[in-house]
Amino acid sequence: MGQYYKNSKIGTCEMMYYLRLNTAKKLAEQGEKDDDNIPFKDYLTDDVTKFRFPFPNEDDKENELVSILNYAPTVRFQAYNLNLDHGNMWLSTGVTDNINISFPCVYSQEFKDLVTDRKVTSSTIGTQYIDVLMQAVRMGKTRTVFQCPRCNNMAWFTEDDISKWKEQVIPLYAPSHLDDETSKAKKLEMLEIINRIS
Repeated sequence: MGQYYKNSKIGTCEMMYYLRLNTAKKLAEQGEKDDDNIPFKDYLTDDVTKFRFPFPNEDDKENELVSILNYAPTVRFQAYNLNLDHGNMWLSTGVTDNINISFPCVYSQEFKDLVTDRKVTSSTIGTQYIDVLMQAVRMGKTRTVFQCPRCNNMAWFTEDDISKWKEQVIPLYAPSHLDDETSKAKKLEMLEIINRIS
């Protein structure tokens, strides 16, 4: 099931992988509808639809997003105070007699309890990370949609949560002669975009 606009794919179900929010707003202002006759203004008010995050390196491709090969890029940060509800992870043995195993996300309290109760053993899980995934309009406000890199559950957070999170994250990207400054600059640029839209 895909969503199309003028025969170009813009997304699948509520995930507009190839359509940025600001482009959807322009289309809504023009009274445009997708190929299923759904007005773009409905996508902006349904509290369900998610849009492609405005990654800075794609700014020159905004009007040709359907040509982008990576349909769901992400940028990873340490999670700190951004806690989301976790789901299950899947493990496949990948052998001839393949077995698929479902278990709680390694970042979840349920998984931590299993380790504590010695029902499962695990190597050190380490730092919890969270991915910047998409944008959405929720309760009339533009939000950044984050995703757990392990179980892929998604969430958005309040301005207060984002502000506290950024206080913890920004110092990680302070200039240093030891690190790749280009990579740090890109992360700081992402944080500034998140600040503007969340």
